[in-house]
Amino acid sequence: SITDNGTGDYTVNFITAMPDTNYSISTCPVRYGTETKIREVVLGGDITSTSNVTIFSAFESASDLFTKSNELFIFLQVFR
Repeated sequence: SITDNGTGDYTVNFITAMPDTNYSISTCPVRYGTETKIREVVLGGDITSTSNVTIFSAFESASDLFTKSNELFIFLQVFR
């Protein structure tokens, strides 16, 4: 399941807990139409939980800063 913690802040809850924290994730946001802003999804802290992972999505704003934003889609893969 997914928990929406606010704008651009999500917790992905695993149905079955991982046996340990030796896993990795890969993410990819989907842009809106012809939008050219750089979009990014990053891990929301260390991978220290066997039951969930938190991610943040953002877009490039002024002065090379990123602003949290909701995305149309975020693809997430977990590898163990």
